[in-house]
Amino acid sequence: ERMGQLILILLGESFLKVVLAIGKDGGRPDYLLLTCTFIIVFSLWALYFEPTIAGIVPNTISRMRVWLIAHIGIGASALGLAVGLSEMTILDQEVAITKVATLLIAFPLMFMLFCLAITEIATPSPVHVTRYVRAGAALGVIGVSAVSLYTPLDGPSFFLVLIALVSVTAVVIDRFLIKKLDDSPKTRQQIFDAWTDPSKGAL
Repeated sequence: ERMGQLILILLGESFLKVVLAIGKDGGRPDYLLLTCTFIIVFSLWALYFEPTIAGIVPNTISRMRVWLIAHIGIGASALGLAVGLSEMTILDQEVAITKVATLLIAFPLMFMLFCLAITEIATPSPVHVTRYVRAGAALGVIGVSAVSLYTPLDGPSFFLVLIALVSVTAVVIDRFLIKKLDDSPKTRQQIFDAWTDPSKGAL
């Protein structure tokens, strides 16, 4: 529970830092950019707090270690994303996005999505389809960033729109898969077996 509260605070820091950066810069805020920032942060929140098929807390020491290490990565990524989003906010919206600004957003976001996939793998469920959603979203971020690096986009807002679309798509697919699998009696039996016999789990 406390780990979840810490992640929630760190994600909130991302949006707060954007607001503070706008105030410090003294310019007029770009409402499209702010909307995209909120969507990205909310999507990460949804992916993290989305109840996994088997629950959140691992049931073996090895899984717990993996889970905790992944959370360190999530926390560090959230802080890095806060810096990247705040830097993106104060860029000139009329010029092409810079490579540095792209990497400040892409790298922590990609790393966080991979860490979210790892935390899902660390749960005792033998069913881990949603890890592919998170890993796929990370690859989507890499793709958008590559396009931005080698094909200059029209300002930071357009880049964040693409990143926000990747994030929302991941949440929608994630919710759909979890709902579908959670309603399956076969999946529920597999989860029960994994909890009662850890050797049947993923790790």
